[in-house]
Amino acid sequence: MKSSPISRSFRFITPAFVHGAYQAQQSNIPELRAPSIRGQLRWWWRTLGYGSGDELFGSASGDHGSASRVQTRLISPPTPHHCAAQILPHKENPNHRGTKQAIQERQDLFTIEIRPLRGGLRDGEAGRLSNTLDAWLLMGAVGQRANRAAGSLWPESDAPDSPSDYLNRCRSHLANSSAKIALLDTPPMTTQQIRNLSGRFLGGFNVSVPGNVFGSAVPRKSSSLKLRAVRFNGDLGIVALWCPKEVSDTPTNLRAALAQMKNVPAKSELASLLEATLPDLCP
Repeated sequence: MKSSPISRSFRFITPAFVHGAYQAQQSNIPELRAPSIRGQLRWWWRTLGYGSGDELFGSASGDHGSASRVQTRLISPPTPHHCAAQILPHKENPNHRGTKQAIQERQDLFTIEIRPLRGGLRDGEAGRLSNTLDAWLLMGAVGQRANRAAGSLWPESDAPDSPSDYLNRCRSHLANSSAKIALLDTPPMTTQQIRNLSGRFLGGFNVSVPGNVFGSAVPRKSSSLKLRAVRFNGDLGIVALWCPKEVSDTPTNLRAALAQMKNVPAKSELASLLEATLPDLCP
């Protein structure tokens, strides 16, 4: 079935730590690449309940690899605006915050275009692919610290103008997914405030978090609770995404982890805000 290309345009609303070949702390060059976006779209395809993603994006697994049936093309400015941003702005010790070049928020327009290959998409895939792309633009991010609100995206066209509109759209996308979304009850925030607050999770080698729901290095596990920046009529806020993937990602473990966070002064504000969203995240 022959299909037309699907395209969307977006801007970053928080600094994006996206990098190609040059990644050294002091000499890195920010670079948004199509393969990075492709990986995000595969993740969202799976999260929305559409399948593994191999059937559309291809696979190099074992003896049963398959080629992608779509081409992902990124149209970006020749030289995107850069800024020096802190990787870990929430750290109490300034020497531990780390400064790295990032694509500057709100400046440049990027367009992602997905072109079907080899005869086009199968029945229903065009709609699912459009939904996947829209879900990523509304709830996604890309780059380092993406789970902690860095590299958050916002659609250039037909963007939600209110929290209720936004949540209705997101929940419609997530209707067949185990993922849930909730808006944190904060006043309008600056980019720096969002990133500072969003990093204040429990973690580290000396901290035991129930079910490792906030992620861990050993064993390797990404955070099941992700934060993103959102923008309504120029004001920035934060949403939480609960994306359970493993048997340990239970509401009980999430509640216990947040209760543990509340006992740490530097993390208690974020813990209280997240605890208030539990009726939406773990209904």
